[in-house]
Amino acid sequence: MRITILCLTLPAFVWAAQLSLEIQAGRYLLRADRQIKGRDFTGAKESLDRVRELQTQHDVEIPEEFSLKYA
Repeated sequence: MRITILCLTLPAFVWAAQLSLEIQAGRYLLRADRQIKGRDFTGAKESLDRVRELQTQHDVEIPEEFSLKYA
């Protein structure tokens, strides 16, 4: 019985972990927006680099406007 429960809940944990990575990427994008508006371009680049890391390491989906901001 415990094995069945584990097998049924494991996909939920994977989904929640992916969602939290996407939320984390969104927070970095918001931070980059604030930093760009505050003319902190070094900080904005660091925030956008973190988004890029999440994308490459964990295949996190990012919005289309990311490329424009990153350029």
